[in-house]
Amino acid sequence: PIVIITDSRIFRESFQTLGVEHFLPKPLDSEKLIHKVDYIFTCAELERKNKQALLLGTNAAVNKDMAKILQDQGCVVGSSTDPIEFISNCLILTPRAVLIDVLVKGDVSSRDVIRSLRCFTRLSGMDILVFTQFAPEDIGSMQGIEELRQAKNDCMEAGASKYIGRFTPTTFWDMVKDKFA
Repeated sequence: PIVIITDSRIFRESFQTLGVEHFLPKPLDSEKLIHKVDYIFTCAELERKNKQALLLGTNAAVNKDMAKILQDQGCVVGSSTDPIEFISNCLILTPRAVLIDVLVKGDVSSRDVIRSLRCFTRLSGMDILVFTQFAPEDIGSMQGIEELRQAKNDCMEAGASKYIGRFTPTTFWDMVKDKFA
């Protein structure tokens, strides 16, 4: 960030046309400068946190597509296919929202990840959105459809904020944009 110290209206207007947003009057008061810089960095940190997301999915290509859509909207995005790495990253970064595939299975399932995240007080305000890349018609058996439904219900019971279901690249941002406002 740039802070210009000037009393000149002409200088101020000239720098504003170049995109400078922060000014202090002359003579320089170091205390005011420190407060101004602290304010600028606090605002930048809040904006960054409000646009931070982490993805946990079973398919790296789908993660990449989702990340691209979020990045195109100004979000900072991290992605993982490993549940333990994902939980660790959440604790380090404290993102605004996370997106988790309901079909994460293995030693640590999507339900286990959500329960773990909800145990940490500092993550209590974080939105947990769950999704799937499959629609019921994509799944060849009734057993598969039932497993998908059960996985979704398990995630919601574990503390997920919202189920966004299946999406397309054109509908994805509309389904999640309220979480990054």
